[in-house]
Amino acid sequence: MDHDVKEAEEQEAGGESLPLTRREFRFGEYEGLFERAPGKPEHLVVALTGVGNTSEPLKSFEFLRSLMPREDIDRVFLRDNLRSWYRCEEGRNLLIAHLRRLIRKGRYRLVTLMGVSMGAYGALSLGEALREARVVAMSPPISLDTRRYGRGVIRHKKWLDANQHYEGTDLRPLGEPGRFLILFGDDEVLDLANLERFIERGWPGVYLCPGAAHNLAGTLAQRQRLGLFIDRLARGEPISTLAAAAGAYPAFSHCHAMQLLRARRHLYAGEMEAAGECLRDAAMAVGADRKAVAHLALVRRGLMEPLEAGGGPGWLTLTVPLEGGGELVLESAQARLSSGVPMLGPVTRGVLRLPGGAGEAELAFQPEAPVPCNAGGDLTLEAYLPEGEGYRPVLSAASPQEVFRLPLRLDEAGEARFLLRRRCFGSGYDAKASDGQHIWSLMLRKLSVTRR
Repeated sequence: MDHDVKEAEEQEAGGESLPLTRREFRFGEYEGLFERAPGKPEHLVVALTGVGNTSEPLKSFEFLRSLMPREDIDRVFLRDNLRSWYRCEEGRNLLIAHLRRLIRKGRYRLVTLMGVSMGAYGALSLGEALREARVVAMSPPISLDTRRYGRGVIRHKKWLDANQHYEGTDLRPLGEPGRFLILFGDDEVLDLANLERFIERGWPGVYLCPGAAHNLAGTLAQRQRLGLFIDRLARGEPISTLAAAAGAYPAFSHCHAMQLLRARRHLYAGEMEAAGECLRDAAMAVGADRKAVAHLALVRRGLMEPLEAGGGPGWLTLTVPLEGGGELVLESAQARLSSGVPMLGPVTRGVLRLPGGAGEAELAFQPEAPVPCNAGGDLTLEAYLPEGEGYRPVLSAASPQEVFRLPLRLDEAGEARFLLRRRCFGSGYDAKASDGQHIWSLMLRKLSVTRR
């Protein structure tokens, strides 16, 4: 018998358990809510809540809205208030014992553990003890061991850092192989890295949802698939039909997501041709317009190809309001604010809009660069202005510390177009396997605009 299960049953025999009829229960920092359905359902669904908003206490259990209306299942909702990824020892074995008693006394034909992110890891972890249960895990990490896998193996590491809880946290595919459904999206590189680990270790039931975010349940809801997914889950349909409801296909060593991961690694290593081959494979599988594919393809273009005035997929847009009513519109493979500072990719198309019509203006900023950056990357920042069907170079600077001053001519509408290029990129994930997964090449610090 598994040591954890044996210990839990010994504690149960010692009289520390709670009445099975109790709706709300708590063991240490593990809280639960048991909701019975009318009649005697043969299926118990245990939904584990993820991290949620770490700046305030969790307000509700996850999957409450989709599971509560159902009358064909009994439900247990769990949350880990310590955000220990369901590994805190205090109360854990008592929780497992309580669930085992519920399963035994309820005489359930089927038990399903499910969760997203931390809840997914918790479902797989508790599934090692509750081996009669199916496990539906969305975007799980394979381990909490950041020393072995890097800081990016999981998110939200406050509890982990405080307790040094690393060893023995690798998940194990115990029990019947057909009981697992492990779903990943392709939107975040941290999920791709964990997907790769599950594939390499031969886990059964690993599937991929093209275009899905880390919050896979949210993606399914946006795509109006979550209702069908929950229907099939509640009816106890086979794992393959749940995957079909999610729009997922079986993941394998050279599926499009693994090709994207390889492409990113090749780009960081300066291997442009190899990266291109991986991106071609990914594009043939899911289409060149797919967000994850287009994003990396645009990064590659910015690093090596001649500048083009045309559009195409992969561009993101960021609008920065300016004092006095103007705005700066920035388009790039990466376009987001980082602590209020514009963070951009290798090539950025910009439009400065100022009230007052035609005239002269100056765009000034400190052009922060990533350190370290990809192999063969060039920190030189180049500025271009439109000319005919293309662009002409007007300014360049090698120093990321000195203020970059770009003179611009506003047209009658008060607009001026320009292009910035820095042939390099970096990220915390690529440099040191951290959770800093955003690819970037340029930050516009101390941004200012003046009319002249």
